[in-house]
Amino acid sequence: MIIGIALVITVFSIIGYIEIKKPAIRGFLGILALINIMIVILAGSITYSTKYKIHDVAYSTSQDGTYVLLFQ
Repeated sequence: MIIGIALVITVFSIIGYIEIKKPAIRGFLGILALINIMIVILAGSITYSTKYKIHDVAYSTSQDGTYVLLFQ
């Protein structure tokens, strides 16, 4: 959820940075976009390392071969 919110804020900040010509507002929107990009990268890396980066450590098959136990 936080990734989506930060992504929307970043897109609007970049669009505002391109369209607005006043240097103070432009600087603020540029800094806001950079901070949100860092938040998205951090949240994405945490999500990747906790949900999608799964390694198989070992597996064990039952004696009759019916079941397989997989350690991740």
